[in-house]
Amino acid sequence: MKKILFALFLCLLLPSCERLELPDGTDGSGQTSAGMGDESLGDTLSVAQAQRCPNDTLILVEGYIVGYINGTSMTSGATFSLPKSSPNSNMLLADAPDETDQTQCLPVKLEDSNNYGFRSALNLYDHPEKFRKKVLLLSWIGTYFRTTGVTRVYGYEWQEAEGSGSDTPASEEGEDTPGLDNEEEILQGR
Repeated sequence: MKKILFALFLCLLLPSCERLELPDGTDGSGQTSAGMGDESLGDTLSVAQAQRCPNDTLILVEGYIVGYINGTSMTSGATFSLPKSSPNSNMLLADAPDETDQTQCLPVKLEDSNNYGFRSALNLYDHPEKFRKKVLLLSWIGTYFRTTGVTRVYGYEWQEAEGSGSDTPASEEGEDTPGLDNEEEILQGR
């Protein structure tokens, strides 16, 4: 986790990276909505907060893997179950593990074309045990499936769900988390 924060700190110092500026969360009356306010690039965002981020922003987003998009449209293809035939190239992230409303989900592109193989590491077909598991993603926000989504994953870390008795990241014996040790590559190759 310290390496992710270090990468984000470096990103704030370099002119090629942009600082994350979220809406101030006010409704015009001066009232601030829950969870909004002084978020910055180093903060972990919920899916709802990430959906309000501008394109071309490097963020940390945390949520549950609740499904994938089967086809070319989020509206008609959002599937809240496990794929049956082949590894999927995307996943849906949500703030709740039992979410079934696609408007409350963030589509995440799982690339296999990079050196880290996030598709093979995170897709639900090969890893059904990850369905409804909480994950932290270091990622790039952009347009994906005609909505705000994650267009590139740079690193991930499995998280304990609330109420599970631990605030520390879940680590599986021998599991490597690709991309968490590549601060320089993230900043140069976005």
